[in-house]
Amino acid sequence: MCCNKAVSLGYCDKHYTRFRKYGDPERTITADERSAKAVEASKKRIANTTPEMMAERSRKYKATFISKRKDVICQNCGGLTVSKDSPDYETKRKNKTCSKECFGQITSKRIRKNKMKRMLAAGAVVEGFDEYFSPRPCEECDGQVRVHKQRDLQKKRFCSDRCRARWQAKLPYEEWRGKIGGKNKGKLVGRKNPMWGASPPHGKWTSYEASSGKQYKFRSTWEANVALYFDLIGEPWEYESRRFVFSDCTYTPDFYLPRREQYVEVKGWMSDRSKKQIEAFRRESVDTLVVWGTNVYNGVMKNIGVVT
Repeated sequence: MCCNKAVSLGYCDKHYTRFRKYGDPERTITADERSAKAVEASKKRIANTTPEMMAERSRKYKATFISKRKDVICQNCGGLTVSKDSPDYETKRKNKTCSKECFGQITSKRIRKNKMKRMLAAGAVVEGFDEYFSPRPCEECDGQVRVHKQRDLQKKRFCSDRCRARWQAKLPYEEWRGKIGGKNKGKLVGRKNPMWGASPPHGKWTSYEASSGKQYKFRSTWEANVALYFDLIGEPWEYESRRFVFSDCTYTPDFYLPRREQYVEVKGWMSDRSKKQIEAFRRESVDTLVVWGTNVYNGVMKNIGVVT
């Protein structure tokens, strides 16, 4: 006998059932047979179910669910978010707050709480309400350095711009310029420079109305006087009509003379940047460039009026 619960054939209830059904007391039902059996039982249950039985089951389910309802309380103010008897219970039961104001307040509290955890973990000193200070004192006045973000704990060294200016004033000029140059070395070269391809800003403009009636704004009175000279001799001209892009810089000549097919640059003082641009133009461009220096400009201006 296989166990204490024996029957006349010498099998327990479980093995006797298998013997009656399959003829083998040790045979077990497979997964496919179990699935097929469940499908068959489901089909029989559905076939035997009437609409009245379905309605009754739905009613019992709703009654059970409604009896388990609870009032939803606002997590911020403790007020009632939605009543258990409300028809909108299904749509509002997952709301944690009763209004947008409470939602904003609870969200703000959560954000400040998380920020405090991060700042404390980074080593900040908390004083008062939502006020954080660096553990290191100001390098100039030894005062507290207020910080707002985690990265300020490593980067911020002074409590105010005034202390930073005092500290900077104590450094030699060349040393301070070297610090700036070392920090930006390799970062603002060529196309990485934010002024690449842009005209330099000028605070002073000189207005001039050409013979064609068009109003121009020049970057200097020299350029305006040269434009006046071209109008007096009847030479057509265009102002900053084209920008050239070279391998190491960009350059926009002052004037272009279509009749002569040449560019004119007016320069009273030649800076290193201007020299670099003119050399790049003559090296990489096939066009003609004429530079008007101080001598040429003064010789021309002796015989004409000037734009003031």
